Amino acid sequence: MDELNFINNSSDQNNSSIVIFQPSVQSLVETAWLVVSLNAGAVKSVPVTADTQFHVAIINPEITVNGGVMKIGALSAPAVSMVSGQTAYITGESDSGYEINVEG
Repeated sequence: MDELNFINNSSDQNNSSIVIFQPSVQSLVETAWLVVSLNAGAVKSVPVTADTQFHVAIINPEITVNGGVMKIGALSAPAVSMVSGQTAYITGESDSGYEINVEG
């Protein structure tokens, strides 16, 4: 099975919200495909289509939904590229900032 893997090694007591963006072939806009909430120390795998590139970022908890459209307040860490089979390790905390490292 093809999947993106996440491990939350942050020292933050709050959940980290990770947004997975899927680039659009038809436009320059990326679509927020899924938001994953992880407790500190949690591990999560998300099934995906093979050979599709995703961008992954941590977001502030300010997420609003208006008419089915999700608006993200701000990215808490720069987005990184991922493909199936890779694992993203989240470190840091909300006060000093987060970091996402991808391996695999």
